[in-house]
Amino acid sequence: MDKVIVFDTDALGVGEKELGRRLMNSFLKLLCQRHQKPRTVILYQNGVKLACQGSEVVDLLRHLEADGVEILICTTCLEYYNLKESVVVGTPSNMGTIQDRMMEGMTFKP
Repeated sequence: MDKVIVFDTDALGVGEKELGRRLMNSFLKLLCQRHQKPRTVILYQNGVKLACQGSEVVDLLRHLEADGVEILICTTCLEYYNLKESVVVGTPSNMGTIQDRMMEGMTFKP
């Protein structure tokens, strides 16, 4: 079954934001190094910021995308945060497509 990883925040875990950002960076670095990668990474809520200009993990997401991982970014969230013009990696997508990917694969939220 295909794997789908969902990020709804730009940091992992609850608590210290800086620690959460370090954990996100580490998680994505290790994901890039894995032989088996997810089919899709979905970004929504605050997670859309990961794919935007100024994000510390843009290059890691680009690496995943170059390895064939689909990166989907919630368009509604980008509009809400006024970030549509800041996306530098991935594909803005509607909730229908995001829902389809989540239903097609085994979905994980770190």
